[in-house]
Amino acid sequence: MTGPNGVFVSIPQTWTVAPGSQPTNHQAEDPATPGAVIRYGASGSEARPLYDAVAANEAGVKTGYQQIKLATVPSGVEVVEWEFLYTAEGVQRHAFARYWRRAGLDYIVYGASNAADWTQMRQVVDVMVRTAGPAA
Repeated sequence: MTGPNGVFVSIPQTWTVAPGSQPTNHQAEDPATPGAVIRYGASGSEARPLYDAVAANEAGVKTGYQQIKLATVPSGVEVVEWEFLYTAEGVQRHAFARYWRRAGLDYIVYGASNAADWTQMRQVVDVMVRTAGPAA
């Protein structure tokens, strides 16, 4: 699938894809697993380092937030991974995002599901992260 600003990802063919909540991303949902979602896209880079931009998002996660990982990943470009738990509508959710900066754009691939479904969802997220491009 190709998304905004040329980002592309590999996701299961059975997932439905629609424009995301922001014009800079698309969202895919698994019709067989309620709450399983992938978002992918890109927007103009901020002036601050990518890690700082991602870390600022933590303040927006209000309910049941638990950081699992927020770290820069060694690479030829700026790459940050953020993994966390949060609560939405009384259900614990698990999320993972990989951000990278290239040629004036900040790219993101993000996957989330109910925590009880994370083992299955993690396999989808791993493929998505491994195949996302433009290559980091």
